[in-house]
Amino acid sequence: MSQFKGKVVFITGAAQRLGKELAIAFAQEGATIAAHYNTAHKEAHALKQLLEKKTKIELFQYDLSNPKGIPGLVRRVTQKFKKIDILIHNASVFYETKFSNVTQKDWDFILNTNLKSAFFLTQAVTRRMKNGKIIFITDASGPKTRGNYLPYWISKSGLETFSETLAKVLMPHIQVNCIAPGPIGFKEDLKRFRKDITVSPQALCEAALYVAAPGTHLTGHTLLLDAGRRFVQ
Repeated sequence: MSQFKGKVVFITGAAQRLGKELAIAFAQEGATIAAHYNTAHKEAHALKQLLEKKTKIELFQYDLSNPKGIPGLVRRVTQKFKKIDILIHNASVFYETKFSNVTQKDWDFILNTNLKSAFFLTQAVTRRMKNGKIIFITDASGPKTRGNYLPYWISKSGLETFSETLAKVLMPHIQVNCIAPGPIGFKEDLKRFRKDITVSPQALCEAALYVAAPGTHLTGHTLLLDAGRRFVQ
């Protein structure tokens, strides 16, 4: 029997790319999937169709750039599944924002979506979570790209600081960690990354399954999964 049988996994940004791979990985291990998405309606419904023969899955649409409605989002999930055992913060916005060109609109959109929403979503979930796991997907690629994506990197650095502090606040019954990948080698990106070092989506999923496992007591850590890319000059 899978160690995730009967566990409810709430994944933000679950319709595409890494979120989709995470949903599939946890579903294959017997977990029930609460799949959040925003605008990727077609992809979200395709994911549900793919997984509903294997496990229970429900879709939850919400725009995380507006954190005010997050308590309602969590209520919808818990009304459907009664609980949340594992929360994976995967949803993120990422686009170039050179320092001299950053607007308040850019700042608010990126920080609200990537950091502020994660804070208040975690707050709302942990008010109902007695035992569980929280995982933030951050990024290990900073040294090479940080200058042109400043609000994004502030948001990801904030998540790592938040998770480390939160691990202390929520110990010992809720464990909180980050997984920070280098560039992820999705098929559609391999040409763009042909001269770079990538990590596979499967490696990220295996790390998430390990961190989320009931017997793993890891907390307050950031796991760097970059195949050594950070050491390349």
